[in-house]
Amino acid sequence: MIVDCSIRYNNSNFNVLDLLSTMDQHGVEKAVLISELPSGLANHLEILKIGRNYCDRLIVVPKIDYASPIWESDLDEYKNVGISAIKIENLGVLSNPLQLIITESIPSLCLWNRVTEYSMSIFARPTVWDSKFLPYLVNACPDTQLFIEASMISTSIECAYYDCHGRPRLMLPIPTMDRYTLWGLQHYKNVNLVLSSEYQLSRSEWPYMDMKGWHSLENLLWMFGSDRLTWGSDFPFTSYVPGYDKCIRTIKERLPEIKASVYANIMGLTAYKKLISGKNGNNKG
Repeated sequence: MIVDCSIRYNNSNFNVLDLLSTMDQHGVEKAVLISELPSGLANHLEILKIGRNYCDRLIVVPKIDYASPIWESDLDEYKNVGISAIKIENLGVLSNPLQLIITESIPSLCLWNRVTEYSMSIFARPTVWDSKFLPYLVNACPDTQLFIEASMISTSIECAYYDCHGRPRLMLPIPTMDRYTLWGLQHYKNVNLVLSSEYQLSRSEWPYMDMKGWHSLENLLWMFGSDRLTWGSDFPFTSYVPGYDKCIRTIKERLPEIKASVYANIMGLTAYKKLISGKNGNNKG
């Protein structure tokens, strides 16, 4: 079984039939369609429609922001239509990066608590500024499965740009400055990683061998274990360069030494157990 946990839905021109055809060609059974749109129910009507029409193949993940005055009603509607996972846009802001963090004062905690109540999963890509909130949030909500996107590399809008292929790229050092905060999340069993977005970070061409140490048996795989690692292609950003056929072979090319059972977990079994067949279920038709 192969499950693609990082399909990027960025506008209404997204071609879902092209995605399904690509999945069929490469033996991908299911995929997770993650919103890149601004938060808000009104911006997600089309992706919700896709979720209804293709609920047997796609798990759609709309975006939500605790700072929105209507996030509660949006989340209620997502629950009512059977959404099983949401993407949280930001975790909070500290006026002083050195100030003591008190869990009850984290701005996004109210949203995390409601998501836990609704038995949903959370996708998040922390920034170098708000990643410090994650240990407190996952500790406060141990029954909520968190999927950290982009190979657990934090993002920074100041370092982002688009390359000549129209793909988002980041000029950040690997590992990032908040790596110790993120590495510490290995101790929380509800934290999972999506191994994806290597093209955004790598300074080399596919299979991005300069990322080998980050993903290796001595690093993410050793700390988290394959039963907490998933894989994603970042389709459609990677459709042409390097191409979906190479995306699906990235882990095997870069880590040929891993066992077949480890590879099977990363490529689909972990996602199936924790996101599809677990208590969070799938999108309803």
